[in-house]
Amino acid sequence: MKKKKERKKKKKKKKKKKKKKKKKKKEKEEKKERKKKKKKKKKKKKKKKMMMMMMMMMIKENKIRRKERNEKKRRRR
Repeated sequence: MKKKKERKKKKKKKKKKKKKKKKKKKEKEEKKERKKKKKKKKKKKKKKKMMMMMMMMMIKENKIRRKERNEKKRRRR
C-alpha cells in the first residue's frame, strides 16, 4: 500500500503552461534587426581594418625610406 501511495505523489506534478507566443514573435523580429545592425557594423569594422592596414603599410614604407635616406646621408659624410 505504501509503495502505491508514493507513486501517486510523484505523478502529481503539473507543469505550468507558459504564454510566450507573442513575446517570441517580437523577439524574433528584434533578433533579425539586431543581426542586420551587426552586419552593418561588421562592414564598418572591415573598412576600419583596411584603413588600419593601409596606414601600417604607409608607416612601414616611410620608415624604410627614412632608413635609406639616413644611410645615404651617412655615406656622404
